[in-house]
Amino acid sequence: MGTLASLSITSQAHLLAAALLAAAAVAGLWLRRLGAPLSVRLLLAGGLGLWVLAAGGLTWMIGRSAQVLVMVDLSASTRTAGYRDPQALRQRLGQLLGDRPYQILYFADEQQISPQAQAIENLSPGRTVFRPPTAEAIVLLSDGQFALPAFSPPVYAVMDPRLKEARDSAITLLERRAQQLVAGVRHQGEGPQGVTLSAQPGPTTQRWVEAGQQVVSMDLPPQARRGGARVSGSDPWPENDALALALPPPQMAGRWWVGGQAPPGWIGLEQVPAELAEYLTTSIIVLENVPASALTAPQQRRLAHYVRNLGGALVILGGQRAYAAGDYGGSVLELLSPLSSHPPMPAMQWIVLLDASGSMAAPAGPISRWELQAQALQRLLPHLPAKDSLSVGGFSQELRWWTQGRSVGQALGQRLPPAEQRPGGPTNLEAALAATIAQVEGDAPKQLLLVSDTEAQIDDPESLARGLKRKQIRLHVLAIGQGKAGVLLKNLAEGSGGAFMQSLEPRGWTESLRQLARGAMGDRLMRRTVTAQLARELSWPGGLSIDLWNRVWLKETALLLGRVDEPDGAPLMGRWQLGQGVVLAAAFGPPRDLALALADSVARPPRDPRFAVSVRAQSQVRIGVEAVDAGAYMNGLKLELELRGDDEARTHALQQSGPGQYEIVLPAGRTPQVGVLRLGQRVIDQVVLPGRYPAEFERIGIDEQALHQLALRSSGAVVWPWQKQPLKLRVRQGRMGLMPLLAAAGGLLIGAGLIRWRYC
Repeated sequence: MGTLASLSITSQAHLLAAALLAAAAVAGLWLRRLGAPLSVRLLLAGGLGLWVLAAGGLTWMIGRSAQVLVMVDLSASTRTAGYRDPQALRQRLGQLLGDRPYQILYFADEQQISPQAQAIENLSPGRTVFRPPTAEAIVLLSDGQFALPAFSPPVYAVMDPRLKEARDSAITLLERRAQQLVAGVRHQGEGPQGVTLSAQPGPTTQRWVEAGQQVVSMDLPPQARRGGARVSGSDPWPENDALALALPPPQMAGRWWVGGQAPPGWIGLEQVPAELAEYLTTSIIVLENVPASALTAPQQRRLAHYVRNLGGALVILGGQRAYAAGDYGGSVLELLSPLSSHPPMPAMQWIVLLDASGSMAAPAGPISRWELQAQALQRLLPHLPAKDSLSVGGFSQELRWWTQGRSVGQALGQRLPPAEQRPGGPTNLEAALAATIAQVEGDAPKQLLLVSDTEAQIDDPESLARGLKRKQIRLHVLAIGQGKAGVLLKNLAEGSGGAFMQSLEPRGWTESLRQLARGAMGDRLMRRTVTAQLARELSWPGGLSIDLWNRVWLKETALLLGRVDEPDGAPLMGRWQLGQGVVLAAAFGPPRDLALALADSVARPPRDPRFAVSVRAQSQVRIGVEAVDAGAYMNGLKLELELRGDDEARTHALQQSGPGQYEIVLPAGRTPQVGVLRLGQRVIDQVVLPGRYPAEFERIGIDEQALHQLALRSSGAVVWPWQKQPLKLRVRQGRMGLMPLLAAAGGLLIGAGLIRWRYC
């Protein structure tokens, strides 16, 4: 590092005054002709000269050249920068810094990496975050697409011509306006750019745009549920080349009838949609005699989201494929319904015995038979009545219980089988059954589910049969092999009132075990004719005769709307508030007029006409609400927006910006979201917001204005491509005042001159 030194006068006025006084003193001595020797005159003259310099504030200036830090932006928006070529970077720094030493720091999204740690091509690019460290001067190579720091050392912003000439095409906007799909396009290249607009289901349309910002559109068919826009070809930034949007159905069109013949004016569906956007304007959904197996897990989750979070209304109608007959236990439908498929109090004892012999360690595809058997158990338990008692164990040489006497709901929190349990040893099935029979107590019906490969010896089946009968145990056998004990087990199961089922394909064990459990619970589809007594609020005259109905139980917080007209009659209909929505359930198939009346009693309009909602979704989401009631502005409302994706939900308050005007501005999300606007607990509207690409790709090219501002704010400079001369960087200076030293030296010289004059 070079060192610079120089002398300077801090006060020329004081210097001039001292020089005049010194000249006057010399003139006075000369006029008096004192005849001093030459040595005396020289000493006096030297002392006066030093005093003159001291009076002028002579200072010794010491300076060092600035410590230079070169910061190189490797964020995604700088992919075409010329400085990304190491040779070009060295050449440019050689022009600007000469032989001045410097340190390079590469930066991107929250990263700052020196070249000794990692090469340029290995630094993961992200959004630009410029956080200048301590330095005396910074040479910056960047596109300026970042938030300017509050404080910074002097920054010399180097303009890169390849960034200035960036060629990028992007979809900047995608939204639905009435029955049109509208896309905003930014084209920075030369010549026309193709843009593809598409609807699913529906057509695909090609549009052409010239350089600049333009808007293109296409008509949407009524059945379209997704829309998209994409620029043709390729450029260095494919992240911003496309946007997709989920399209809600037409407003006020949502009255869905699923599972049966839809009434006039309703939309008949074989299955509920899995797309969340489909539910946004649906005022009522009716499931008529729909089994749980007819709905996939995503479809059931969407139904729950529609009711709980979007404030939707759901009606569940019974029949031969609903409730226990439709295997609702353990499903989302069971959670949604105010009528339970299982009794609220313990009704049965369940005992599950799994084969833990060595044969279960054999492979069955990518995993072992033991692991597949464990999966079948884990998928069975949620379908058993949560309040019933449960014991689960495994048998090989001996019987080991993994849980005993707990409720099914409590056992769901356990790992069954335990992690340390491994298959091994012989199949001592007869001893395991005998021990189970001996240990079981209680008066409740007992259901014993046995899974075995039947490779066992049973010497005394009569004793086992007597024990099963004495303890009132019904044996249900799932034979997963063709062992010699199969026939005896079949006789034991059927003799106890249970069932025998053989499943040699491991992938079918789960369904076979659940089928045995359903049979063990009994037929809860009642086929005797009863009269249903309905609540007065349903406006249904007299009683209703039904000859097929589901045995169900009313949940604790539900409102009873109908029951069997008998003492202690079973419930037949209930309703409850669930989250923001409402669910009504009937445990029978009502006449069509009654079914429509039930739907009308809970249906709710999807939007409040007093509120007009506007949405603008680009790099920021701007949602506005105009609230007017009968021509009068509605002020002081506490409006909230809940943004919900698949994984999380966040609630934000809207701020009043004018009479009856409310607004909120938020950063765009990365994934599509559903926005729910609420006034208190009431849902007033729902909107679909598309997922947005990262803000790094919103603008491509160099931001000269930002770099100018940064250089000006930090007392640096902008370096243009044509500048080849080394930068004139400020130097760090230190100073030392010489006045005390000069004054003392001058006094010594004058004193020495006077002494010599006196004694010469």
